[in-house]
Amino acid sequence: MDKYKVAVLMSTYNGEKYIRKQLDSILAQKGVEVSLYIRDDGSKDNTPAILEEYSQKYSNVNWYKGDKNLGACGSFFELMAQKRDVDYYSLSDQDDVWDDDKIISAIEFMKNAPDDKPVLYYSNLRIVDQNEVFLRNSHSSPMLPGARYSYLSDVFVTGCTAVYNQSLASIIAEIKPKDFSMHDTWIYMVASMFGTTLYDFKPHMNYRQHGNNVIGTRKKKISFESLRREFGKYFNWKDQSRYKCARLIRKQFDGKLDKKTLGKIDEFVNYKKSIGATLKLAFDKDLDSSNFYRKLRFRITVLLRNA
Repeated sequence: MDKYKVAVLMSTYNGEKYIRKQLDSILAQKGVEVSLYIRDDGSKDNTPAILEEYSQKYSNVNWYKGDKNLGACGSFFELMAQKRDVDYYSLSDQDDVWDDDKIISAIEFMKNAPDDKPVLYYSNLRIVDQNEVFLRNSHSSPMLPGARYSYLSDVFVTGCTAVYNQSLASIIAEIKPKDFSMHDTWIYMVASMFGTTLYDFKPHMNYRQHGNNVIGTRKKKISFESLRREFGKYFNWKDQSRYKCARLIRKQFDGKLDKKTLGKIDEFVNYKKSIGATLKLAFDKDLDSSNFYRKLRFRITVLLRNA
């Protein structure tokens, strides 16, 4: 049997310190035929030279320098908008290290899912420090979807673990969102609306945490600083990411969604218009997360009109 073809999409920015090890771990993947597609988002360090070195050495490493700095989200959207002649797509950060079975393990999860429906795989991660010293697994219990429409209130996927099929890639390439919160949130919501998500509790990569992470997670489970940050989110009215996501989804998928799904999205879009609408959204069990703390946090932010 021929190997599955996989396009690995990576956005880079000033990643010279760790990128070689990540590139090597991707090129060492077992059981799949990998092609790397990299967009550099305006690096000022030696990252472009390293990418050029690898592209000269390996025919399956392709990279280009973006016209302007778009940030991680915009840079990934540009990569995701291009369809490739592959079986699956995988997203990658520039500073992690993958196990050699990372991609094939995802495909084993996905191969029995229908090809004509969007399928998104995501998994647990091993959190390590800058020297790859193990700290903890990111998820102490499975991060599974909750109620049918919980994807509107809670997103579990970490983009660097994501692997998805051509059906999902086609939707992503067709509809290019503007001003969305994050690229992994987008693909999780699209997969949940039109297809399915699959979760693997076993980690298959080291998720490196250091001072220059664009997006990261806590190195320790609980600390005063982490609690302060979490509490501060309740009163950050500049964020309101769920509300903004719902408005963008409503605008860009109008006419493609069933009546009940549109109704749930409209609960978000209109929840600030009256006390009744706010309460309806806050206590809609169809939106409940599988995680008690996340469910409670969502209800509090809705009641504060800050979701």
